[in-house]
Amino acid sequence: MESSEFAVLHLSQAVLDKAKSGSKVRLVAKQGKDSETLIAVLTPANEMARLDLYINCTQNVQILAQSVGEGKPEVHLSGYFEPKGEDMDDDMFYGGEDDEEDDDEEEDSDEDEEVVGNKADKKKQ
Repeated sequence: MESSEFAVLHLSQAVLDKAKSGSKVRLVAKQGKDSETLIAVLTPANEMARLDLYINCTQNVQILAQSVGEGKPEVHLSGYFEPKGEDMDDDMFYGGEDDEEDDDEEEDSDEDEEVVGNKADKKKQ
């Protein structure tokens, strides 16, 4: 099995494209041959559903839009990929990048002091 950069997909919203779907749409998830799980029902009057759905990317999960009436349904999903636990770094949460910049500045000032010190030593000789 191929390892991906991200392990989890977080779906946060589903929106029905009213121009392409004139009727009620069932949004379902299906894994392999398992039965379908209803995620949301979207209609032209209720075109948006908030989701808090986490999908493991290593599993074969399908998200299907099924029209209850006529027309070909189109549903837009939004969300984001979460990095794998081992790829997550405390710096992502605690501002480690700023700390690195501060460290670089301290190193630069140390180097400046050494250069000034070396010039003074050479003048004495």
